[in-house]
Amino acid sequence: MWQGHHVRSSGPECEHQPELCARTLARLSRAGLVKTATGKGGACWLARDAEDISLLDIYRAVDAPKAFSIHHYNRTKGLAW
Repeated sequence: MWQGHHVRSSGPECEHQPELCARTLARLSRAGLVKTATGKGGACWLARDAEDISLLDIYRAVDAPKAFSIHHYNRTKGLAW
């Protein structure tokens, strides 16, 4: 559905932290989640349909900090889940 739609504005976050935005877009691009065009008229767009991109795909692509790591807990007898 959103594949190929260009981002018209990067938002205020990228105005204040352009290096962070560039690094994040580069990681998303390497993971095949977005495509980018450089230059004065540079842009970015989804490389696949949004429905085919999971939050886990993004998490893995940007190498999220451990505070957001995925934990696997063993079930313990006697505890109600």
